[in-house]
Amino acid sequence: MGKDGVSYTVNQKQLRELALAIQRVRPNGLNIVKSNITRAGMFIEGRAKQLAPVDYGYLRSSIKRFTTLSGYGVKVGTNISYAVDVELGTAPHIIRPVNKKVLVFPKDPKKGKGGRQLPRKDLIFTREVKHPGSPPRPFLKPAFDEEEPRLFEALRRELSNVSKKTK
Repeated sequence: MGKDGVSYTVNQKQLRELALAIQRVRPNGLNIVKSNITRAGMFIEGRAKQLAPVDYGYLRSSIKRFTTLSGYGVKVGTNISYAVDVELGTAPHIIRPVNKKVLVFPKDPKKGKGGRQLPRKDLIFTREVKHPGSPPRPFLKPAFDEEEPRLFEALRRELSNVSKKTK
């Protein structure tokens, strides 16, 4: 994700222990673990898209899932630079122009949507804006927190199903 990024990782030690235990007792154990991880990633991606705040929809549409090369991991995130600010919020800060001498924005934000050109009288020109900061609006963390326990429960269930069959 943008800036320093935001990522959440499944408890790797617990995942490794369950994966090894399943592989020891099931010939297709690796596939079982990978399919459960893939399913968890699909859920996290879908849930994060549901939870992502929408203005124009760029953030929501940028949320993607990538399976790691080993298949033992999945990453869900976005390459939108402001995603970290949405997820974690921001402290009060000053906004200054980067490529121009002044910032320009509509006096009435509702009129400025959709890329319409506004007359000068409806615009504000300024050298800086004192932004009060934004509260966090997490979308990735809640999705991750909902699914991580389900992933481990599904893997434990796979292990206990095998244990019951071998007894």
